[in-house]
Amino acid sequence: MPRSPQEWTAWFGLVGAIATVVALFNNRFAVALASFAAVTVIASAAMVMRARRRTRAAGLSVEGMALDSLRLAELGRTVSRDVIVNRAIHRARVVGADLEQWIELTGTARKRVGELAFSIDSDARDSGEQWRCRGYDLAVDPHAEHPIQPIVMADGLSRKLVVPLAEEVRANGSVHVAIESRSIGCMRDGKDYFFSSLAFDQIPPVDWTIELEFAGAAPTYARLYGVTDGGRPYLKCSLVGTTGPSGTNYTARDKASPARDVRVFVFDRLRQV
Repeated sequence: MPRSPQEWTAWFGLVGAIATVVALFNNRFAVALASFAAVTVIASAAMVMRARRRTRAAGLSVEGMALDSLRLAELGRTVSRDVIVNRAIHRARVVGADLEQWIELTGTARKRVGELAFSIDSDARDSGEQWRCRGYDLAVDPHAEHPIQPIVMADGLSRKLVVPLAEEVRANGSVHVAIESRSIGCMRDGKDYFFSSLAFDQIPPVDWTIELEFAGAAPTYARLYGVTDGGRPYLKCSLVGTTGPSGTNYTARDKASPARDVRVFVFDRLRQV
């Protein structure tokens, strides 16, 4: 199994530290100094990566809107390392001022796994009692008939949750988990946004599908933005919706997305009378 860049960094740091100790015991000053320098460079690189993430999150905005929930999600982002994800589906439905979400992940366990972490992000103004969320272990419950109560690790605009699996998965076993939620009063009339993100520590790309549906009237427009590593949104395309019995649907799919990426949907809904 290929190691991630973070794993290689950790190994190089460990080797450098061991080389330093061995060299000191053998009075090899030059080798010890070089090893110490290598460890220092690795530590500095880690600090620079953290600083870049904070700088990126500080100024996230698009079309004049501050992306508050995305900013907080970026600052508190925890990269998942337990599962190699090959398929991610994020379905969202805007119903008036409420946002319904379904996030589904399929992949392979790197080690023994008994739970999976998720992040539910929205500019929610609801209380904890109003917010609803359920998880499903689709590997043993393919029809989502037996909901699992997620464990809330952090609350707020970017909620961090853990879904306990119905059955523990061994290393190299298949993982198929979903979480659904409804945030009350988080969507605004007029111009607003919704985003989806991937945060997996892996080299293989992810087949990523995002569906955004509007119940009732369709927005006057919908655009899809990406976000650069420097935190600058860029327009990917204008979206064309498909209208059906339940509303108007906008879909974006990347069959080979990087394992860490962000997509922002910007739209404008007529103010409801």
